[in-house]
Amino acid sequence: MAKNFAKIIAAGMVFVLLSVSCAPVPGPGYVSEDPVTEQETLESLRSRIRYIIHGGGKLEGHNLYGERKYFTCSNSMEGFRQCIDSGCEFIETDFSFTSDGELVCIHDWYPSYSDDIGFEGDVLPLEKFLSTRIFRQYTPVSADMLADLLRSNKGIYIITDIKDNNLAGLGYIAEKYPDLRNRFIAQIYSESEYDPVRELGFEYIIYTLYRLDWNAKVDTAEHCRFASENPLAGITFSYELCEIPGFVEEMKSSEAPLFVHTVNDTEDQMRYFEMGIQGVYTDEIAPK
Repeated sequence: MAKNFAKIIAAGMVFVLLSVSCAPVPGPGYVSEDPVTEQETLESLRSRIRYIIHGGGKLEGHNLYGERKYFTCSNSMEGFRQCIDSGCEFIETDFSFTSDGELVCIHDWYPSYSDDIGFEGDVLPLEKFLSTRIFRQYTPVSADMLADLLRSNKGIYIITDIKDNNLAGLGYIAEKYPDLRNRFIAQIYSESEYDPVRELGFEYIIYTLYRLDWNAKVDTAEHCRFASENPLAGITFSYELCEIPGFVEEMKSSEAPLFVHTVNDTEDQMRYFEMGIQGVYTDEIAPK
């Protein structure tokens, strides 16, 4: 009886081993069901942000007369590709809604961006937007196209700058691309947006001050209090605030990374880094 029992146990162990060895191996598209093993910690992410490429960076092109010109804030496929090919990890991207309620990458509905946008700033439907050319030469990008680009390039993060309705835009992203929520660093424009954005599932949040009135912008005590109570990927403000005596020193006590926008000159960037600013938004494609 004992011998038969031992044989049964041994057979069971062999079956278990064979089952494990024959289990399918996760392929390159595998996504873990445990997000903790896949998600970068906030501390790790914060430590790596130094150059944030503004609106997809500066692109060389030509104007209406065929003369060479540089364009910024195109938020175009060519801009994203240039960033990726240059090894840039963090790309600030402008978003707006189309007239039919789809999210696309565009700074403003100004005629300077496309001949198809009227002088009254006509908001285009998605199909019309995708058929146009940004600055008459670059490929427009929808949120769906950007999501595909992120899935194909694992090391890239998008820092959002949603022009219309920030919570609606971030809700759109969270609902349509739940697998990519941790690849978007959500910018908020007021303290009141923090909790709703966290509830949408965004772990990485930057508090940008540019829409605040002047008194609120320079209220360093309030910014430090807010940062101490709410984990942030960083606080962003105009480089002009760095010229206010004591502003940067007071903001450093928040212990959140400090970023400034938009700084293209290398010497200026170094000067801000020496002040204690951790990262800069820039149109220039930074070196790897």
